[in-house]
Amino acid sequence: MSKRGRGGSSGAKFRISLGLPVGAVINCADNTGAKNLYIISVKGIKGRLNRLPAAGVGDMVMATVKKGKPELRKKVLLYHSGWSTVASSQLTCGMNPPGQPFKMNPYFY
Repeated sequence: MSKRGRGGSSGAKFRISLGLPVGAVINCADNTGAKNLYIISVKGIKGRLNRLPAAGVGDMVMATVKKGKPELRKKVLLYHSGWSTVASSQLTCGMNPPGQPFKMNPYFY
């Protein structure tokens, strides 16, 4: 008999540890002037009832700047968490001038 639901995949799927829950205050390691970021939501999390969403490597998070330049504070930004996020609790984010291609940048809402 054939096994159902295999879908052509072989081996085990590795699970990424989710080390940054909603409500975490993390250091921002870039040159934008933001120092501390407060995670308010994680994009793409379906979740279970009463479970806090958490972010891992490669997840998009919505965050606010808690400490930094006044023009960055009190705004909701969308950040892409890179490899250094979970490893060292620092979110790599950067802002380029308008019209330039961006890599791992916040999107303003």
